[in-house]
Amino acid sequence: MLKMRSMVWTFVFVFGLLAAAPIAWACLNMGPGKHVGVVTKSDQVNGLLVIIDAESQKPIRFLSSGELLRKVNTDDTVIVTFTTHKDQLVAKEVVVHLAKRNPVS
Repeated sequence: MLKMRSMVWTFVFVFGLLAAAPIAWACLNMGPGKHVGVVTKSDQVNGLLVIIDAESQKPIRFLSSGELLRKVNTDDTVIVTFTTHKDQLVAKEVVVHLAKRNPVS
């Protein structure tokens, strides 16, 4: 009985680590100048992209061109390559990693 209980706890621990692995991988291993997250706002008119960062679970705001945001929708998982300019994050590339819905044409 004790051996079975130990095996169950080991399984729960390993499963928990595997479930958390994509979040830990998200920004740490992307390298400098990249963030991964879920889009909460994509404003083409004002050139603004806001994501919830996969690693920190906090919102991150990027300035962006409307063209970069054309195929980005709320709830999409994106990879943002950025630079900084006067304490602002500026998106240079936005890649939709997992789309939640079809983009508006």
